[in-house]
Amino acid sequence: MILGVLLALELPVAAILACSSSSAPPGELAAQGDGAIIVKEAAPEPTPEPTPEPTPEPTPEAGCMPLGDGGAVVTSASTAYVDGGLYFGNDGSVGCGTQAGPITMTISNNTCSSITYTTTLTTGSMYYAVTPPMGTIPALMEQAITVNPNPVPPISAVTPSLYDGALSIVTTAPGDPGHIVQLHETAYGAILTSSQFGMTLAFPATSVGTNATMGFAVTNLGNAATTISFAVGSPYYSVGTADGGGPVFTLEPGLGVTPVVTFSPTAAQNNYPDTITVTPGPLVPLCATTPANIPLSGSAPTGVTLSTTDIEFGFLQCGQSPTPAYRTLTITNNNAATTFTPNFGLGAGTFYRLEDNTGTLLPQGSPVALGANTSATLRVVPNVITPPASIANDAFSDTLTFQSPGVTLPPVTLNETAQGAILFVMPGNLSATSTQGTTTQPFTVNNSGNLAATYSLSIVPASPANASTFTTNILPGTTVPAATGTTAGMTNGEMTFVPPTGTDAFTQYTGMMTIVPATTAVLCAQVPGPTDLMVQN
Repeated sequence: MILGVLLALELPVAAILACSSSSAPPGELAAQGDGAIIVKEAAPEPTPEPTPEPTPEPTPEAGCMPLGDGGAVVTSASTAYVDGGLYFGNDGSVGCGTQAGPITMTISNNTCSSITYTTTLTTGSMYYAVTPPMGTIPALMEQAITVNPNPVPPISAVTPSLYDGALSIVTTAPGDPGHIVQLHETAYGAILTSSQFGMTLAFPATSVGTNATMGFAVTNLGNAATTISFAVGSPYYSVGTADGGGPVFTLEPGLGVTPVVTFSPTAAQNNYPDTITVTPGPLVPLCATTPANIPLSGSAPTGVTLSTTDIEFGFLQCGQSPTPAYRTLTITNNNAATTFTPNFGLGAGTFYRLEDNTGTLLPQGSPVALGANTSATLRVVPNVITPPASIANDAFSDTLTFQSPGVTLPPVTLNETAQGAILFVMPGNLSATSTQGTTTQPFTVNNSGNLAATYSLSIVPASPANASTFTTNILPGTTVPAATGTTAGMTNGEMTFVPPTGTDAFTQYTGMMTIVPATTAVLCAQVPGPTDLMVQN
């Protein structure tokens, strides 16, 4: 354009106008009729529309180096993270009614690209929560996630791993197979049980100046050792052990104790109420309801009382020293000094005698002094049962009575049964007629008593019979059993008759057979007389 301008300054105006109307292409020289040459300016090119650049795909940052082997790594700095599992509380034990603290884990993105993660509680979703449960982790960055356990119920079983769970962590890291984290939690505490908790421990009437004891069992069914203490509110009761131990007990898991409660009344009255306050150890959680207190009741009767109204001796063997040698009863006076007078219902024909606790005889009908608020222990001694004696149940019974001024005491029933064997032979005589030289006849040795007995049979032949004429198959030292109900015990025998050879026909041979009890046999009846034996040739 400048060139064109400069050139145009040397040409006539007409030439310039002519030149400007030339049809030469812009930017080229054009010859006009007068030979002038002009340069036509080229028109500017149109500006093209800009083409939008495509959005680039995400690419790893320039120069990024993956950490380790890349991928996603799950770790935890907590000491409760052991072998890929989380142990809440104290190594997995959490006290009932408490809540373990949360545990934090870290998901590390060791790749050069962002990844996402998702957590799922595959088991134990009712026991745990995870925050945040999902999210995105930039390249080479970390994300902390927290596992929050729910509180353990205040009443719970202590089954191992009862509150366990499993946490699944899945990421989009290339080649990441996923991660499973085991969650461990077991309820921890004591479970104290007793059938006596909340139930009244009622003592029988206990005389002033004496005491009574009763025990009850307490068991720890939990998994934690604890203590338990018992306190009473009056001086009439105490709680301890049979050997005098104190009212605080240690209970190991699965074991128990038996506290002993002692009642010691100091005056005659109808009711001694109290309560045992039960207190578990404060340092160990309970996984069950707190044990209920135990009400107590007891009484001390007024006047003169007897410790029993029935004394049973059971079986006493005939002719033997009684076992037991005696049984005791206690007569107690809860008032001013008085006396008592003993008597047996059978009088002089009684089967018993009464002694004081030193063995001194207390004659029937003679008053015995009994001091105020004191008691006396008496012995009832059975006499030896002399055969023959009935073996019927309680055949040797009597009543013992006590008379005390102004007091009516119930009679004391005394019972015993004689024990021993009663032996006899059936039939009463054994005889046979022998035409063949030898013959046999059965018989039995019987026992209608209530005790088995050992015996032998003695056979004595009368001349001209000899030792071979009468023989039996019952051996010495045979035992015949006791009767069963009304059926006598028995042993079966057989008598063999062998007349002497070379004797006249129709000759009779006789003898006797006698039962000989062993020295250890106890008999309630005399052995019957001999059994006659006879064989006729």
